[in-house]
Amino acid sequence: MLATIVLGAAQSPRGVASSAIAGHLVATSLAILGGAFLANYISEKLVGYLGSVLFLVFVVATLFGVFKPSFIEEKTKSRSSKMPFKSG
Repeated sequence: MLATIVLGAAQSPRGVASSAIAGHLVATSLAILGGAFLANYISEKLVGYLGSVLFLVFVVATLFGVFKPSFIEEKTKSRSSKMPFKSG
C-alpha cells in the first residue's frame, strides 16, 4: 500500500490506481479459484482447526520474540552504542 502511495505521488496517479486495481483483481481471483478448488478436498471444519492451530503457533512465536522487526533491532543497537556504560 505504501508503494502504491509513493508511486502515485511520483508517477501518474491514474496509472498507479489502475495497476493497483488490476493487481488486486488478479490476486483476489486466484484466491477465490484456489479456495473453490481446495473446498472439494478439505472440509470447512478442518480449515477452522488448521487456522486456529496456526494462529496459536504465531502467538507463541511472537511471545518468544521470534518475529522481531529489523528496525527495532537497529534502534536498540544504536541506543546501546551511545550509552556510556553497559547494562546487564
